[in-house]
Amino acid sequence: SKNYWMFPRFYLPEDAVLEDRTGNYQRWLKAGLLTITEGNEIDFKTIGNDVEEDMSTFNVIEAAYDSWRATQLAQDLTEKGATMVEYRTIVQKMSEPLKEFYAAVNGRRFHHDGNEVFMWNASNTVNKEDKKSNWFPDKERNQNKIDGIVAGTMTIGRLLYREEEGSIDEWLANPITG
Repeated sequence: SKNYWMFPRFYLPEDAVLEDRTGNYQRWLKAGLLTITEGNEIDFKTIGNDVEEDMSTFNVIEAAYDSWRATQLAQDLTEKGATMVEYRTIVQKMSEPLKEFYAAVNGRRFHHDGNEVFMWNASNTVNKEDKKSNWFPDKERNQNKIDGIVAGTMTIGRLLYREEEGSIDEWLANPITG
């Protein structure tokens, strides 16, 4: 059984922080748990700059992205050498990774840095199940955010896919010849 480690970062537009009535966003901003971008929309250039920095610091194999609103970011990062993989957040793509996510949490194989925003995302997440026993992360109230759980599920999904496909190192060590 695999262990997973997650060190999430969260971004919000400045207007969302100013409009927050709970005080959570202000507290998390002061604690360094949120990156704020100017205006009322997320500045994807800020996220792109952080991903670029990660690429120069870590051995980033690939980055999964949801094409909804992030296609330009993916194109920009691809031009800068990143391997970007579109990951559609549909039931067929989310079910098995979400089940593995739950199993890893329950089996104490999932680890994170204690990020309060991530914990809040987790507390907002409800598991929806369809008639075919497929799972999908959802939220009970629209103002709640579950982005950290969705991103974690997408990441586990890519890891599971890569495991199924095998790595080039495994193939080179044991090639199939005809």
